[in-house]
Amino acid sequence: MRHALDDHLEPPDYIVLHDLLFPGLYGMPTQIDHLIVSRFGLFVVEMKNWMGDIVARKTRWVKCRGRRELRLPNPIKQNAHHAKALSERLNIPDSLIFGLVAVPRDAQFAEGLPEGVHYCPEVPQVIRAFDRAVIKPEQVPEIVEAVRAWCATVSPKLRREFTSRLKTRFHEK
Repeated sequence: MRHALDDHLEPPDYIVLHDLLFPGLYGMPTQIDHLIVSRFGLFVVEMKNWMGDIVARKTRWVKCRGRRELRLPNPIKQNAHHAKALSERLNIPDSLIFGLVAVPRDAQFAEGLPEGVHYCPEVPQVIRAFDRAVIKPEQVPEIVEAVRAWCATVSPKLRREFTSRLKTRFHEK
């Protein structure tokens, strides 16, 4: 995903940032997989490497492995949390921040892709479809620097705790 975004969304129209760890709304850090800052808005991309049969429910998604079901957090809600944090911290209207969830082509949704969910190869094209400038060109680097400065406020200790928590979570599954 990283390369697809970098290769298809190039400066000066798009600035692509990856793996941003920043203070969340409730004290614990949170991570944005990919943030694209452009004259056309801010695009928050949540990448999920979930494959197989997935049932997208309002609060949770369920990944089916044979008879076993694995409950997963709803990435659309997760992304909305990221967008809200960006909006509040950067003082940018919600209407200029767009959330997208990217999944591999191997992900199968019985009821079709939920709104806001796209297969990975399509994400750059979806972002490029936004062609009305809503942010002044000179504001783009200012926003990028503000995001980087905000991410720098996460202490090394919290960064380690967050990384450790993620590793534990994935090893349990």
